[in-house]
Amino acid sequence: MTAPRWDLRVAQRAEATLQRVLDTNNQRIPPEVLTRLRGLPVMLRTLGVPATLAFYAGKAESGKSLGRAYRAVLDALLTELAHDGPALQVKDLFTRLERVPAPELMLAFARLDAYAGWLRRLAEAWQHDMDGARG
Repeated sequence: MTAPRWDLRVAQRAEATLQRVLDTNNQRIPPEVLTRLRGLPVMLRTLGVPATLAFYAGKAESGKSLGRAYRAVLDALLTELAHDGPALQVKDLFTRLERVPAPELMLAFARLDAYAGWLRRLAEAWQHDMDGARG
Protein backbone atom coordinates (compact mmCIF):
# COMPACT_ATOMS: atom_id res chain seq x y z
CA MET A 1 0.00 0.00 0.00
CA THR A 2 1.35 3.40 -0.91
CA ALA A 3 1.32 6.38 1.38
CA PRO A 4 -1.12 9.17 0.51
CA ARG A 5 0.52 11.93 -1.48
CA TRP A 6 0.62 15.23 0.33
CA ASP A 7 0.68 17.26 -2.89
CA LEU A 8 -2.48 15.59 -4.21
CA ARG A 9 -4.33 16.31 -0.96
CA VAL A 10 -3.32 19.95 -1.23
CA ALA A 11 -4.47 20.02 -4.86
CA GLN A 12 -7.82 18.48 -3.88
CA ARG A 13 -8.38 21.17 -1.24
CA ALA A 14 -7.48 23.87 -3.79
CA GLU A 15 -9.92 22.35 -6.26
CA ALA A 16 -12.68 22.41 -3.62
CA THR A 17 -11.94 26.10 -2.99
CA LEU A 18 -12.20 26.89 -6.68
CA GLN A 19 -15.61 25.20 -6.79
CA ARG A 20 -16.75 27.73 -4.17
CA VAL A 21 -15.19 30.62 -6.10
CA LEU A 22 -17.07 29.98 -9.35
CA ASP A 23 -19.64 32.56 -10.31
CA THR A 24 -23.01 30.83 -10.04
CA ASN A 25 -24.35 32.63 -13.13
CA ASN A 26 -21.73 31.56 -15.66
CA GLN A 27 -19.65 28.93 -13.82
CA ARG A 28 -16.48 30.95 -14.33
CA ILE A 29 -13.92 32.34 -11.95
CA PRO A 30 -14.56 36.11 -11.73
CA PRO A 31 -11.78 37.85 -13.73
CA GLU A 32 -10.66 40.00 -10.78
CA VAL A 33 -10.37 36.93 -8.53
CA LEU A 34 -8.50 35.03 -11.25
CA THR A 35 -6.01 37.90 -11.43
CA ARG A 36 -5.57 37.82 -7.64
CA LEU A 37 -5.17 34.03 -7.61
CA ARG A 38 -2.47 34.30 -10.27
CA GLY A 39 -0.57 36.69 -8.01
CA LEU A 40 -1.34 34.97 -4.70
CA PRO A 41 1.97 33.08 -4.28
CA VAL A 42 3.99 36.24 -5.01
CA MET A 43 1.73 38.30 -2.76
CA LEU A 44 2.29 35.89 0.13
CA ARG A 45 6.07 35.99 -0.35
CA THR A 46 6.43 39.74 -0.80
CA LEU A 47 3.75 41.26 1.44
CA GLY A 48 3.68 38.43 3.93
CA VAL A 49 0.91 36.20 5.18
CA PRO A 50 -0.85 38.64 7.55
CA ALA A 51 -0.99 41.46 4.97
CA THR A 52 -2.24 39.09 2.26
CA LEU A 53 -4.97 37.78 4.54
CA ALA A 54 -5.94 41.32 5.48
CA PHE A 55 -6.20 42.20 1.78
CA TYR A 56 -8.55 39.27 1.10
CA ALA A 57 -10.56 40.11 4.23
CA GLY A 58 -10.99 43.66 2.99
CA LYS A 59 -12.34 42.42 -0.35
CA ALA A 60 -14.69 39.81 1.14
CA GLU A 61 -18.35 40.86 1.11
CA SER A 62 -21.13 38.43 1.80
CA GLY A 63 -23.73 39.98 -0.50
CA LYS A 64 -21.96 40.11 -3.85
CA SER A 65 -20.68 37.32 -6.08
CA LEU A 66 -17.16 38.78 -6.20
CA GLY A 67 -17.11 39.32 -2.45
CA ARG A 68 -18.23 35.74 -1.86
CA ALA A 69 -15.37 34.54 -4.05
CA TYR A 70 -12.86 36.53 -2.00
CA ARG A 71 -14.46 35.17 1.19
CA ALA A 72 -14.09 31.59 -0.08
CA VAL A 73 -10.39 32.13 -0.78
CA LEU A 74 -9.86 33.88 2.56
CA ASP A 75 -11.59 31.09 4.49
CA ALA A 76 -9.55 28.48 2.63
CA LEU A 77 -6.27 30.30 3.36
CA LEU A 78 -7.15 30.59 7.05
CA THR A 79 -8.04 26.88 7.16
CA GLU A 80 -4.77 25.94 5.47
CA LEU A 81 -2.82 28.13 7.85
CA ALA A 82 -4.54 26.60 10.89
CA HIS A 83 -3.82 23.10 9.50
CA ASP A 84 -5.06 20.77 12.23
CA GLY A 85 -5.32 23.47 14.88
CA PRO A 86 -8.28 25.57 15.92
CA ALA A 87 -9.88 27.76 13.28
CA LEU A 88 -8.33 31.14 12.63
CA GLN A 89 -10.06 34.44 12.05
CA VAL A 90 -8.48 37.62 10.75
CA LYS A 91 -9.43 39.57 13.88
CA ASP A 92 -7.24 37.40 16.16
CA LEU A 93 -4.67 36.31 13.58
CA PHE A 94 -1.76 38.43 14.76
CA THR A 95 -2.23 37.48 18.41
CA ARG A 96 -2.42 33.79 17.52
CA LEU A 97 0.54 33.86 15.13
CA GLU A 98 2.67 35.65 17.71
CA ARG A 99 2.37 32.62 20.02
CA VAL A 100 3.47 30.05 17.44
CA PRO A 101 7.12 28.98 17.67
CA ALA A 102 9.19 30.12 14.67
CA PRO A 103 9.84 26.62 13.21
CA GLU A 104 6.12 25.77 13.30
CA LEU A 105 5.23 29.13 11.79
CA MET A 106 7.71 28.64 8.94
CA LEU A 107 6.22 25.20 8.24
CA ALA A 108 2.70 26.66 8.25
CA PHE A 109 3.76 29.42 5.85
CA ALA A 110 5.40 26.82 3.57
CA ARG A 111 2.17 24.79 3.53
CA LEU A 112 0.24 27.96 2.70
CA ASP A 113 2.67 28.76 -0.10
CA ALA A 114 2.19 25.28 -1.60
CA TYR A 115 -1.58 25.65 -1.35
CA ALA A 116 -1.46 29.07 -3.03
CA GLY A 117 0.62 27.58 -5.83
CA TRP A 118 -2.04 24.93 -6.44
CA LEU A 119 -4.80 27.52 -6.38
CA ARG A 120 -2.95 29.54 -9.01
CA ARG A 121 -2.19 26.56 -11.25
CA LEU A 122 -5.68 25.12 -11.10
CA ALA A 123 -7.39 28.49 -11.59
CA GLU A 124 -5.34 29.10 -14.72
CA ALA A 125 -6.02 25.58 -16.02
CA TRP A 126 -9.76 25.88 -15.37
CA GLN A 127 -9.89 29.25 -17.09
CA HIS A 128 -7.96 27.88 -20.06
CA ASP A 129 -10.37 24.93 -20.33
CA MET A 130 -13.39 27.24 -20.11
CA ASP A 131 -11.98 29.61 -22.72
CA GLY A 132 -11.27 26.67 -25.02
CA ALA A 133 -14.78 25.28 -24.60
CA ARG A 134 -16.22 28.68 -25.49
CA GLY A 135 -14.06 29.32 -28.55
